[in-house]
Amino acid sequence: MTAMNFNPAMSSKSLDFQFLYQKHVLRGFLIAVTVHLFFIASYYAAQAFSWQDHPMRITVILDPSHIEPPPSLLNADIAPRVTVATAAKKAEKGIPVPIPDAVADPEATIPSQIDLARTTTTNSNSTEVGERGTSSNPSIEIDEPPPPFLPVEKQPVPIKTPVPEFPEVARRAGIEGTVWVSIWVDKFGNVRKAEVAKSTADIFNKAALDAARQWSFTPAVMNHGPVAVWVTVPFKFTLKH
Repeated sequence: MTAMNFNPAMSSKSLDFQFLYQKHVLRGFLIAVTVHLFFIASYYAAQAFSWQDHPMRITVILDPSHIEPPPSLLNADIAPRVTVATAAKKAEKGIPVPIPDAVADPEATIPSQIDLARTTTTNSNSTEVGERGTSSNPSIEIDEPPPPFLPVEKQPVPIKTPVPEFPEVARRAGIEGTVWVSIWVDKFGNVRKAEVAKSTADIFNKAALDAARQWSFTPAVMNHGPVAVWVTVPFKFTLKH
């Protein structure tokens, strides 16, 4: 076997290297710990200083009556301030007082639609009408004519039909013709107004209107009640040969 030579110089250098290695590792660890502690302390110090800079937030709850109105979008004057009224004082408890029952009249009846219409017509006829057709009492309204075409369940039927007089001038001239007259028949079958709708000879218009104003009808019926309508009646003027 070959014997290994021991070198004391190399052993000394190895021990020095191990000692320096351990020394530098310990120094680096201490430096790293110091640096980390410095950054951590700096962070918390910055947080502490920044917290002192911000003021404390205070929340104040206001009464709605103290809130100012918002500004106008149209650049108009600012709306006046509205004061909210406080709750009223609660009513105190009272003592109920008995009230005697009302006694109904056994002979009282409920008026029908026809009776109400007659009462209204009587009141309107008793009211004085001025030169312009307005009533002296503004609370009473004059009936307005019905629409030209009003659907009804039952048409008015003539019950009084005076015949118009044949104009003497037309008789001598041998003129014949027909006049269609529009008649406003009210809720009671009376003629309120008559006007010429169509005529083949104007000479017969006056005679046809005079006769139409003397006619009378049964009322038109709609929804089981009388209504006012317009009817058109032809008046024929013919000569007997």
